[in-house]
Amino acid sequence: MAGDPEGKDDDSALSWRSQRIHRFPGPVSLNTEMPRIWRQEYLKDRYLLSRSIEYLEDRMCDIFDNVMVLDWDTRKYKPEVNIREGIYHSLPSLDFLRMMMETYFEGELRGKKILKANNKRKLIDAEKILLDQKWAVRSELRQNNIDFATNYQRPKTIFRFSNKRYNESLFREGTLRFAPSMAYRDDALLPAQFDNENQVHVSNGGYYELDAEFWICSFSCIYELRMYAEFEANSCIVIRDVPEFENRVVRSVHEFNAASPDDKIAQANFSPVVYYDPCKLFDVQTINEFHFLKPFRYAYQREFRAILAPKKNRPSTPIFLNLGPLTDIAELISA
Repeated sequence: MAGDPEGKDDDSALSWRSQRIHRFPGPVSLNTEMPRIWRQEYLKDRYLLSRSIEYLEDRMCDIFDNVMVLDWDTRKYKPEVNIREGIYHSLPSLDFLRMMMETYFEGELRGKKILKANNKRKLIDAEKILLDQKWAVRSELRQNNIDFATNYQRPKTIFRFSNKRYNESLFREGTLRFAPSMAYRDDALLPAQFDNENQVHVSNGGYYELDAEFWICSFSCIYELRMYAEFEANSCIVIRDVPEFENRVVRSVHEFNAASPDDKIAQANFSPVVYYDPCKLFDVQTINEFHFLKPFRYAYQREFRAILAPKKNRPSTPIFLNLGPLTDIAELISA
């Protein structure tokens, strides 16, 4: 969805990528059939051939960070593989299970075993502590994770993990902060936040720099305890009516423009982020798609973005929109 404060609607912000779905007539062994097929196909296109062993190890760490999830019942981490009714679902443009096997294959072809993972002990401990906090354990909200994984489109529910003070302000007063995209270059940000939003890494090893800067406000399409730990959050806003939330943002943009004639917002766009593999070609069809692209190392966040494009001035400071209370379309979760 896109909203144009000047009165023109534009739904071309993001062309939806087809989700990769494999259908199998019977049970599939992840230890035999699929890896064998993937190995044969990878040998035809060794896209990781030019990468160093160190790069492959870092890549495997990023993949592990995305596929391992905490099982709330067993309190153990396990790979997240979405197979429902004989259908294996992956993210648009990404298949982490296959990426893991291909990275391992490339190392094996060079006589190296690439089985490296980052030390996540601090994160794991923080996540397990939250399992004992009744306010945070909301099993019914995890159904959104399954629905979103098998139908990667506009989510029915979005989540904002943040400090309780900020979420209280958003929930009760409707104060929504948009940060300038260049703010995400700041080295002082948390690892989960740091990502140069104006720079896209492309397959030749270089970077594409966006001239157009924008304001951004981020949410998640899934509910995981990991998000509290990653963003040092002690609260979460659950927005249950996403279309109405977007409408209120657009209306508040009209009000902002009326009060700030010299710093107008040209357009508001909303979409889940599409994560890409820097080692592979990725076809971008419109300039607006760049605003919703992110390297796969951050895919565990399943981010949903609200983007405000400036009419002329370059965003240098945050802006605040007043949406009004969200108590009728949202819920505040906190200790």
